[in-house]
Amino acid sequence: MFKKPPHKIFTSSPLRNSDVKVLRQRVLVLFPDVKDKIDVDALVPKGISSCKFDTHLDETGVLYSSMEKEPLWFSIGKGGIVQSNLVPTGKRLITNTLLLIHMSGLHHIMLSVYAMEMPYTSTNNLDTRSRHPHSRRHGLISYYQRIPLNLPRTGGADLMIPGVVPSPIIPSLAQGQLVSITQYRSTTPLVVGCMAVNGSELRDDDDQKGKAVITLHATGDALWALGSKQEPPEGNQPEAAAPTIGSVDGVTTAVEDVKLDGEIEQGEASTQAVTSERVPSAQEIEILLRSTTLYALARVDASALPLPASTFYSSHILPSRPARPTLPQSNETDEPIDPKTLLSHLDIKHTSHKKLAQFLKGFEKDGILKLKDVRGELLIFSVDTKHPALVEAIKWGWKTVGAEERKEKEREKESTTGGSTKEILVEEVWFSEANTDGFFELCGESAPHYPISSLRPLLTKYITAHNLQHPTNPKFVVLDEVLSRALLRKGENDKDFVGRDELVDRLSGNMKGMWRVGGTGNFKKLPLHPVNVQTKTRQGRKVVTLITGFEPFGIDPETLSEELRKRCASSTSVSPCVEKPKQLEVMVQGSQIKAVTTLLLELGLPKKWIKLSESSRHALYMHALKFPRNADYDTPELYGLAPGKTLNLNLTTADDVRLGAWFVAADSFYQKHLRLAPPFKGESANLKEKRETLASLLPTALQDHPTILFFHGNAMTRAFHLRTRLYSTLSSRLNANVLAIDYRGFGNSEGVPSEQGLLLDARAAWDWLIENGAKEADITVVGQSLGTGVSAGLVAELAEEGVSPRGMVLLAPYSSIATLLETYDLGGKLPILQPLQKFRFVFGFVLRFLRHRFDTLSIINDITCPITIIHATDDWDIPVAHAKVLFDALLESLLPPHPFNPQDVLLGKVPHEEFSTFISERNTRRNQVVATMEIKGLGAISTFSRDDSHGDVTFLQTTWGEHNGISAIEGVIDVIGWSVGMADR
Repeated sequence: MFKKPPHKIFTSSPLRNSDVKVLRQRVLVLFPDVKDKIDVDALVPKGISSCKFDTHLDETGVLYSSMEKEPLWFSIGKGGIVQSNLVPTGKRLITNTLLLIHMSGLHHIMLSVYAMEMPYTSTNNLDTRSRHPHSRRHGLISYYQRIPLNLPRTGGADLMIPGVVPSPIIPSLAQGQLVSITQYRSTTPLVVGCMAVNGSELRDDDDQKGKAVITLHATGDALWALGSKQEPPEGNQPEAAAPTIGSVDGVTTAVEDVKLDGEIEQGEASTQAVTSERVPSAQEIEILLRSTTLYALARVDASALPLPASTFYSSHILPSRPARPTLPQSNETDEPIDPKTLLSHLDIKHTSHKKLAQFLKGFEKDGILKLKDVRGELLIFSVDTKHPALVEAIKWGWKTVGAEERKEKEREKESTTGGSTKEILVEEVWFSEANTDGFFELCGESAPHYPISSLRPLLTKYITAHNLQHPTNPKFVVLDEVLSRALLRKGENDKDFVGRDELVDRLSGNMKGMWRVGGTGNFKKLPLHPVNVQTKTRQGRKVVTLITGFEPFGIDPETLSEELRKRCASSTSVSPCVEKPKQLEVMVQGSQIKAVTTLLLELGLPKKWIKLSESSRHALYMHALKFPRNADYDTPELYGLAPGKTLNLNLTTADDVRLGAWFVAADSFYQKHLRLAPPFKGESANLKEKRETLASLLPTALQDHPTILFFHGNAMTRAFHLRTRLYSTLSSRLNANVLAIDYRGFGNSEGVPSEQGLLLDARAAWDWLIENGAKEADITVVGQSLGTGVSAGLVAELAEEGVSPRGMVLLAPYSSIATLLETYDLGGKLPILQPLQKFRFVFGFVLRFLRHRFDTLSIINDITCPITIIHATDDWDIPVAHAKVLFDALLESLLPPHPFNPQDVLLGKVPHEEFSTFISERNTRRNQVVATMEIKGLGAISTFSRDDSHGDVTFLQTTWGEHNGISAIEGVIDVIGWSVGMADR
């Protein structure tokens, strides 16, 4: 409830004497058994004041504080003192522990940690059978009330069921009852909460999951911060009971009498309890834990920073502990400590610090690391790997707990799987139907079903045997009667030929697709959906990873959940899927895409059957905005393109994703072969015939004319009106063919967009052009906005292969997605991340989770073809500064290098005369290299030539055009033409 500071705290005012009396009476009514044991004046002291507040969850309450501004009581909800739902604060509990012991008529009484002071010593009769005092169970429900609390469940560090130590009082607790929580073997209450379940439901079972107590208020929260922030006292420790077989001590004593080849097997109940053997002191534990922390810090990946301190502790410090720790004996009288005993004590709770934050601040004081508190969460912001302590620690080596656990898991896996994981067999087969029976009979096949891989060889064999290759274009196949029946779709008009790339899809489409998992059992009708792994944001900023669709593959959800809980050190759950209640859904906290994928692969699931999706993609890619809506991509004429000039295509990427694309013929080719011309006979124009002609003459169009491979911006589709106008302009004014694709997830293309996916889409489009007869030197790659990153990625990949296109044109480019987010204004008015510029560590934390970077700046100098950059001065979406940065990066190698350290320049350590001379020399050289011309009404053009192995660079900064209108300017099209040799200069 107070994990975050109250949203609003109103003015405080002292209670009137009459109200103080009413409040005291209310306390006595709620706590009738404490009247003879506690002075009521101590519960409600003189000078107490009250103020209203609103929590961050918009809940209204009243806070009662002492004259020293210590919070004593608070209530949630509306109503006067007599009707209020009072809650004692921790201070009142510490001071008067008996307050909670004798609650019998309590109704919504809550108190803060400042209310707790007198130690409660009635916990000697705790039942601790089979419970090791240093196990992961850490919470003791020690105080309770008998009246249910119907309070809202709020966020915070709630006590989970596996963290509860068994106690005789727990079964008597009811759901909603008020309780306080202490550490194991301590009587100091640290948390006030209410029961999330009935105490009778809590079992001494490691596998039981869920919440035991909902935290309302705890030491260290925002309510605690309103007071003096004093640390709670240590509290009394219960006296050790005599060892009995029913206690941990007795179990340990009994096991010690048993010898198994001189060793106690790992995992037995042989862990140390409270015995006469020496246990390590807090100082000794602190020495060992400090060494372990240095060991972990020396090996932490810098790219993982900033890192939450709690994550660093659980995922780095604890796994880095020595598997068999030892301590040097300080003198001859010191008894040696058993390594297992020492390891069981080796955690932060057994040091004098008790808290991780205090422990890590010692390292910060020594200059080893830097800490930042971001909204109440402590982050390790940076680590000085050159610190002498870490330089020395990197040399250390010991067998760690984490390494031992990994080896044990590998041994278990080998023992259960025979040393290797057998991949799950997933069969997809197609059964012949009436339309395809004739085809298979003529092929001499009589199998009951066919895998998809066997269809293409059969088709090739049949086409060759019956001489059905297209006479002029080998990319097409002539249809005879058998093929027509087997390949044409229901209701489709007769065709004379079809493309070879359509054969398998058409044949399988007329067959019955079925699937089966495991190689046995009955086949089921396709489709078989892959296991879906996706991240979602819940309850504000909390990210969870959800896994669904695993049932058909025989994956047990409980096994999956338990293994993820161990691997990710995060809570997991199994519950019915919200969208499909009949299916189950495994949830793991945090973004755990990589861990989930690795586990599924280890369980034998083929990679093909894992579908990954992240909610962040919808924030970066606006592929959900499909305008025009319900577009008819088979009829490009609806969107302004000439009749019969455009061919609708389906391309297939290397990862088997189908993309929608349009091929627009060059204008002179269209006029010669495709245009409609009089005389007209009054009948409907046969556009289907025109498209078939264009399909058959594709190699001719690609060989006779240059081609522009166009990658559009974010949102919309290839049919968007601004884009179709650009296709028309490029095909007519530059007399070039245009191939425009919709990336995966955009338009009618399959899949989900990602940086890697979009680059695969670009490569599929390039390969299609080459396969259909285009020459590398005739293709110009043009990208706009988002497409500039795609274009640069494709051309840089081609450069690595020694391939150079005709040129690359970047319209309204960005230097990188990360830099764009720093400067992006939504609609030119609403800055997205610019406010975070004032908090660089927060901004860095955000960028750390950026998965799609499109870093054009880092690869632009690897591109060898001519480069043209065009950007409008009045572009409010992507500032023109991005284009200037790219231009300057290309120019940098031709200018005098920087001889000064930038930091020295900023600190004024470089003489002004030297720096001025250097700047003057660079400007002079720049003017010699770059030719610039101003064109009134258009803008400024700057060009320069690189070495022989690299093409020229052109930069046009227009005076107008904004972000989307720049491509409609005729002067822009002219610059594109002459910069890549499509028009005379």
